[in-house]
Amino acid sequence: VLMRVFVFFCLSLPYNAHRIYAINFPTSRNTPMAYAISRLIQAILLSMIITNYMVNFYIFIIFSSRFRRQVKLVLVRKCWQRWRYWCCHINTRIEPDNNIEGRNSQMESDENI
Repeated sequence: VLMRVFVFFCLSLPYNAHRIYAINFPTSRNTPMAYAISRLIQAILLSMIITNYMVNFYIFIIFSSRFRRQVKLVLVRKCWQRWRYWCCHINTRIEPDNNIEGRNSQMESDENI
């Protein structure tokens, strides 16, 4: 939990600091270069916050053996078996050929030869 708090703090602090700065000192749309730079910085810092969710997954994988077991259970046993059934399902049934009309026409053509 301590690592999650540390990572969340490190990833969200720059965005929050930029938002506080942008609220206190707004950039006007009349200066397009400054406005574009501000929006670019905001987009980059927002993507850092979004990566927080991805980083949490890897933190749990590294530090929690229970989480690793659960991920293995879900990915290997459940998802892999479903994928294997959907993609690699081989139909081993023998189905009868009920096409009687096709056989009769074949027999008639054999008799004509």
